[in-house]
This record gives sequence, structure tokens and C-alpha cells, in this order.
Amino acid sequence: MLAAAAAATALAAFGEVSALEDRLKAAFLYKFAGYVEWPEGAFRDNGSPIAIGVAGSETIAQELEQALPGHKVGERTMTVHRIEPGAGDLAGYQIIFVGRGVESARVAELLRRASGKPVLTVTDATGDAPSGSVINFLNDAGHVRFDIAMDAASRNGLHLRAPLLAVARKVSTP
Repeated sequence: MLAAAAAATALAAFGEVSALEDRLKAAFLYKFAGYVEWPEGAFRDNGSPIAIGVAGSETIAQELEQALPGHKVGERTMTVHRIEPGAGDLAGYQIIFVGRGVESARVAELLRRASGKPVLTVTDATGDAPSGSVINFLNDAGHVRFDIAMDAASRNGLHLRAPLLAVARKVSTP
């Protein structure tokens, strides 16, 4: 019984840590938008919101839905949408988040389809960031951190401001 109680406590603690990690990642996602300069034509018009597409993480999508109402970047509101498997066009998204729940072939396909478009691609991959990911989350000694690939940002026509680069764990340059 003691072993079962200890296991239940460990699982509950893991669940709390996982929920906190998802909240932090969601917060990073909407905060990233304030440090990105999108090129001309990235938005349909001056009143268009910053659209975040989420693939492979229902909990992050839910966290964003709770956090985004009333949150603005400049004059732009923010919206969240789920990217379902087999989704067609990725046009209209300024940020795409690909969570750990997405198989590697689909991650590569989503990043390939976003490459060269004015989209901030953010992944949550263990190990090295997938090719085409601008920002990749990682767990660094129990802390949520992220790496930035400047070549992917440049290929997508994005300018990342210095304060964002300063808090990244690693910034790779072309």
C-alpha cells in the first residue's frame, strides 16, 4: 500500500509539473509575438489578429484559449486554432506550435509547408530542433527553455528582436 501511495503521489506531482510546463509554454507562445517583426503581407489587413495554430497539444491550445482573451500585441488581438491532422492550407497563421504529440513525419511536413512563409514556427522536440523550426522548447534541468534558429527565422522573413534572443538558451546563426 505504501508503494501504491508513493506512486500515486509521484504521478500527481508529475501531472502538476506537466500542467505547469504547459502553462509556461503557452505563456511563452503569446509573449514571443511581441518580439517578432513580421514582413509586409503577413497579415490580411491592419486589423487582422495574430493567429496561433496548435498541432499535437490540446492542453497548450486550452491554456492559450484561457490566456488570450484581452491580450494584445500592439493593436492586434490574438486567436488560437487547432491544426488537425490532414489540415490543408496553413495560410493565415502567424505562429504555428507543433507539440510532442505529433509524429516526426508530420512535424517535418508542417515545418516544410511553413518554410519561406511569414510564420514563427515553434516546436517542442526532444534533442535537436527539427529542421525549419525557428524556436524549439526543451527541458533544461527542470526548466522550460528554448533555442532559436536564426536561419529558419530569416528564411521565413521574420526579424526577432534582441530581448528575445538574449533569453534564449542557444541562438544558432546561419
